[in-house]
Amino acid sequence: MTFHFLAHWLRVALGVIPAMSRRCSFFAAHSGQSKIKALLVFALLGIAFLPATAQFLKFKYVNRGMQEGFEYVNALWISPDNKFAYTSSDAGLGVFDYNATTGAMVVNEIHYLEMYGFKEPTGIGNFVFSQDGRFVYASGETSTYMFIFTRDAVTGKLTYAGNFSATTKMYGGAPNMSISPDDKFLYLQQGAYVDIYKRNTVDGTVTQTAHVYTQGGGLYISNDGNYLYQASRYMHVYQRDQNTGGLTLVQQQPVSPALLGSGGMAVTPDEKYIFLGSSPSGIHRFQRNAANGFLTYLGTFSYPTPENKNNPTGPSSVMALDINPAGTRLYASAKGNGNVTSYAIGADGSLTLLDRKNSNRYFNGPFGLSLSNDGKFIYEFGSAEGDLTVKYFTENVNSKLDSVGLFRLGQSLHRGLTAMSSTAMSKDGQYVYTAGSSSIPLNSNERYFTSFRSGLSSGGVMEEINRVTFDSFGGTNITWVNEMAVSPDNKYLYANAGMSLLVFTLDASGAMQYQSQIQLAQAPRRMSLSADGKFLYVTADDNSLRTYSCGATGDLTLINSLTANIGAGVTDWLPVAIVQSPDSRFLTAVNEIDGYIFLVTFQRDATTGLLQFLRVTNLPTHYGYNGNLSFSLNDKTKMLYIVNKNNKDLHSYAWDPTTGAIGARVCSVNAVIDIQNSSVTPSGSYLILNSRYESEFYELRADGGIAYMGIQEKVGGASWSSGGTSELETFMLPANSNMVYACRSFDGIWIYQYEDKFPPATPQKVTATGGDKKITVSWEPAVTPGATYHVYRSTTDPYTASLATEIAQTTATTYVDTGTPVGVVAYYWVTATVSGSTSMFSLSAKAAAIDLPPAAPQNVTLQTGDKFLKVSWATNGESDLKNYTVYRGFINDPSSSGILATTTSTSYTDLTVDYDKVYYYWIVANDSQSASAKSLGVSGKAADGPPAVPSGINLATADKYITLTWNANSETDLAGYRIYKNTMPNAGTAVLYSSPTTTLLRRRPSGLWKGVLLLATGCRQNRPSKSLKSGLQRFARRFDPGHTYGARSYHRR
Repeated sequence: MTFHFLAHWLRVALGVIPAMSRRCSFFAAHSGQSKIKALLVFALLGIAFLPATAQFLKFKYVNRGMQEGFEYVNALWISPDNKFAYTSSDAGLGVFDYNATTGAMVVNEIHYLEMYGFKEPTGIGNFVFSQDGRFVYASGETSTYMFIFTRDAVTGKLTYAGNFSATTKMYGGAPNMSISPDDKFLYLQQGAYVDIYKRNTVDGTVTQTAHVYTQGGGLYISNDGNYLYQASRYMHVYQRDQNTGGLTLVQQQPVSPALLGSGGMAVTPDEKYIFLGSSPSGIHRFQRNAANGFLTYLGTFSYPTPENKNNPTGPSSVMALDINPAGTRLYASAKGNGNVTSYAIGADGSLTLLDRKNSNRYFNGPFGLSLSNDGKFIYEFGSAEGDLTVKYFTENVNSKLDSVGLFRLGQSLHRGLTAMSSTAMSKDGQYVYTAGSSSIPLNSNERYFTSFRSGLSSGGVMEEINRVTFDSFGGTNITWVNEMAVSPDNKYLYANAGMSLLVFTLDASGAMQYQSQIQLAQAPRRMSLSADGKFLYVTADDNSLRTYSCGATGDLTLINSLTANIGAGVTDWLPVAIVQSPDSRFLTAVNEIDGYIFLVTFQRDATTGLLQFLRVTNLPTHYGYNGNLSFSLNDKTKMLYIVNKNNKDLHSYAWDPTTGAIGARVCSVNAVIDIQNSSVTPSGSYLILNSRYESEFYELRADGGIAYMGIQEKVGGASWSSGGTSELETFMLPANSNMVYACRSFDGIWIYQYEDKFPPATPQKVTATGGDKKITVSWEPAVTPGATYHVYRSTTDPYTASLATEIAQTTATTYVDTGTPVGVVAYYWVTATVSGSTSMFSLSAKAAAIDLPPAAPQNVTLQTGDKFLKVSWATNGESDLKNYTVYRGFINDPSSSGILATTTSTSYTDLTVDYDKVYYYWIVANDSQSASAKSLGVSGKAADGPPAVPSGINLATADKYITLTWNANSETDLAGYRIYKNTMPNAGTAVLYSSPTTTLLRRRPSGLWKGVLLLATGCRQNRPSKSLKSGLQRFARRFDPGHTYGARSYHRR
C-alpha cells in the first residue's frame, strides 16, 4: 500500500470527500438486554488534507516486482556527463544509472509525488534541468503545481525541495519549459500563455515576474539569450530582456500550410537552421539570422512520392525532433508513418530521408524522442502500449537505424514479487516468504515460492535467498496460495494451496526447500498454527475442523477431525475461520449459518493438541457471509474484535483470557473506508483497516472502546500499464519493530514506518463562525486528555492544510481569530498534540469575518451646570471605533434631533443652551464603516447661578476722595456691580450707594466711612441674580458726618 496526504486523483476530484460520520456505541449487559451506556460521536464536516507531520505510516522503501519509471514516458534527459538518465512518466520522476557504452539504463530511484503529499496517480508531465545541473523543475500532470528537486551530481539522485503553483494549469500534463542560458529565468509554456519566473540560483526557488499571452507552441532560447522562439499558427520571434526576462514580439513568420500543432523544435548547433515538427503538416524549415534573430521560412519538407505512398506530402503527425551534436542528422518520431525517421541535414538546411523504423506495437506513439549527449543512441518513448515504452537505436555505417534494445514497464525484476497470492513473515521478522510469479510475460505459468531476508535492520531493503518453483514438486495444478504460516522456530513453512497443504523446511539462512504435501478431498478453507508450532488446525469445505501434528521433520499427521456432534447448543456446524488466543489455550471456530455467526470455543490440550468443547456464543447481529469478517483476540484489552467488510463496521466483545469465554458486545463503530482487510499492531494498541485507496486508524482502548484516529491515503506507484488504481495491501507487522511490510499483489512489498505511539485522534467537529471583525473556531475536545491544540489558517488558494500557517496554540477548544480582514474567507484546520505526538489535520472549516455596526453607547448621563449641560457615556469596546456623534433635540423624539457635535471623547459640554429650556441628547458610536443605533436619551435644563463674589477689592483714600477698585467678574451675562455703604461695620445694615458697570469708583464722600462691600449682579431669564457680598473693606475716616460706603455687583436686566 502506498500512502499520501491528499485524495486519489481519479477517484476524488480536487481532494473532496463527502461528509461522513463515525459512531462508537458502548453496550453493557443488563437484564438479558444490551443497553447503551455511552455514546461517542465523531463527525467529518469537510475534507482533510494530510500533511507530512500527520502521517501515521511514513514511506521508507519499495521492493519492486516490476521495473518502474517506464510507464507512459513523457520526457527523457541524459546528464551532460553521460552517467545518469531521467524520465518523467505516469509513475513519477525516474532516475537511472546510464551506461554510455551500451545505452542501457538501470533504475536508481523513482520519485512518486504522492510521497510528498500530492494526489495519486500524479505523474510527471515534463521537466527541465537548470544549466548547472543542480536543480530539476517538473510539472505534475493535470495539475497547477510545479515541483522542484535538487540533484546530486555524483550519485545522480534527486531530493524533493518544494513546489509552487503555476498561473497556467498544466492541461495535458506536458508543458514546454526552458531555462535561460544565464540560469536566471525559467519559462513555462502551456496553451496560449508563457509564465516567466526569476530563479534564485542558490536555492532554486522561483518568483513569477510575468504571465504573457503568446498564442502557444514550443520554446527555444538562443545561445546568447537574446531571442526566444515559439510556434503557434506562426513562428514567433521574441526579443528577450536579459535583466528582467521580459519578452517583446519582433517577428511573426508565416508558415504554409499554417501550423496546427507543435511536434517539437530542433535547432542545429550553430543555430543557423530551426526545424519545427507539426501535426499533421510535416517538418517546417527556417533559416535564422544571427544578427537580429529573424527567421526566413524555407518550406515544409516532403518525401518523394514513392517513398511514402500513404502520405506523399511528407511525414505526418510528427511528435518530436532532435539533432545530433554534429548537426548533420535530424531524427523525428511520428505516429503517422514510422516510429523513428532519420534525415541528413544539408548545408542549406535541406533534409534527405535516410531511414524509417516502423512498429506495429504503437497505436498512438511514440510521443517523444531524445538523443544521448554524444549522439550515439536515439531513444523513442511514450507508447500507448504500457509494456513497451522506451526503445533505442544506433545509426550504422550505411546511415540506417539498428535497434539496440528496449525497456518495458513490465520488465520483471524476477524476484517473486509480482502476482503474489500470499506472504508470510517469520516470528522474529528476519525473513519474508512469498508465493508469486514472474511478471514477464504476464501470462507466464512460471510460479514459485521465494524466500527473502527482510532487511528489518536496513530500512526494509529485501534480499532474495532462494526460490522453489511449483513445477519442482509437481504443483502445476496449484493456481493460488491462500495463506502461509511460519513455525515459531523458523524451521518450517506451511501453505494452504489449492487442494493441498504444503510443507517446506527452512534452514538457518532462511532458504526454503520443499518437504511434503497432503492432498485433501475438499479444499482447505483456513488454517491456524498453534503458538508452539506443534499443531496445525485447518477448516475445509467438507465442514471439518482438522487437527494435524507437526512432526520433527515438519511433516503433518492428521490426529482428529471434528465434523458433527460438536457440543451442546451447536445445532449447525459450518466452520470457516479459526481464532486462537495468543497463548493457544483456547481455539474458537467461527461458524456461519445464513449470515448469523456462532462462535464455538474449545479448550486446547497443549500436549495432544486435541480440542475439548466449552461453549457456543451466538452473536446478536446479522453480520453476513463469514468471508467478509475478520476476527482477532487481544491480550492487552481483553477483547475480541470483529471487522465486518460487508457492513463497514467494527465491534468489540468482552473476552476472558482465563476461561476463553466471549461476553457481551462492548462497542460498535461505523468505518468510513471500504474495508478489505485489517491488522492489529504488535502492541495491541491500534487497529488498521485497509481499502484499495486508504487506511483507517483506530485506538483500541482499555475499556473496550474503539477510538477513531484518522485516515491516511495511499502513496501511489505505477500499477501495470493502466496507470490507474492502487492495489490492496496486506500488512505484515514484525514484533518489536515499528516497520510495516505492505504486500501488493502485483506491485511488490512496500515498507513503511510508524512511531512507537500513533498520533492522537484528529480533532472532530471543527466549525468556524464569522463575527464582528473576528472568526470563532471551535472543536470537540480530544479523546486523549491533556491535549494542546494547534490552529492553522489559510486565506489563499490552494486551500490546503499543508500550505496553511499556524496561528495559535491553545488548551481550550475555542479560538477567536481577529487577524483576518473583514470579508476574506479563511479556512481553518486543527491538530492535537499529546505527549509530543501530533494528530492529523482536522477537516477544514471556513468562515469570513463581518463588520457589524458598533453597539449603541451605554450609561448616558447628563450633568446640569451654570449655563451649560454636559452629557457623558461609557466607552465602547470596538477595536475599530472612530468617534461619537452627539445629537440634540427639543422634544423627546430621536428622529427629530440634529447633530450637535462629533468627538472622540466620552463626554461633551453644550455651552449653547438657554435657561429654563429642556434639551434632549442622544449619542451614536461610529467606526470606519458604519454607525450604531442612537443611545437612550437623556434630558435636562441648564442652571443659572449668581455671579461670583467680587474679589481684589482695594480702597484708597486721598484728600477729599476715595478710590474703590476690584477685579472684573468673568460671567458673560454680568450686568454690573452695586456698592453698599454703612457707618457701622455691619454688612447686613449697609445701604446701596452706587451701581457702576466698571470696576472703578471715585467719589468725594462726606461724613464718617467705616467700610464698603461689593456685590456683583447678573440677569437670569430677565430676573436679577446677585452674588454674595464681598468681604468688608474696613477703614475709618470722616468725610461728611453720618455716611459709610460699600459695594455689590449685579446682573444686567
